[in-house]
Amino acid sequence: MKVLIVDDEAAVAEDLATVLKKVLSYAVIKSAFSASTALQMVRKEAFDVALLDIRMPDKDGLALAKEIKEIRPLINIIMVTAYPEYALEAHKLFVSGYLL
Repeated sequence: MKVLIVDDEAAVAEDLATVLKKVLSYAVIKSAFSASTALQMVRKEAFDVALLDIRMPDKDGLALAKEIKEIRPLINIIMVTAYPEYALEAHKLFVSGYLL
């Protein structure tokens, strides 16, 4: 399983990766700290899951989710955020989950 974590705060991405490695020891986990870097990575390699932050400086996670789905329609996207108000909009994009 290949997992991509996208969060502009490196410490948050690293903490999430640490937790995932404990649960999914066999997974390949990569991180991107901007939406543009994430898109480059998704174009180069297939990921099974992308964990996306909502608020990022270069592009919000909802716009990023839409672009990722256009490139990799079968990817599972899980929004990881502190903002509950975006949940409905995220589900309209057919994300697999929304974690607060």
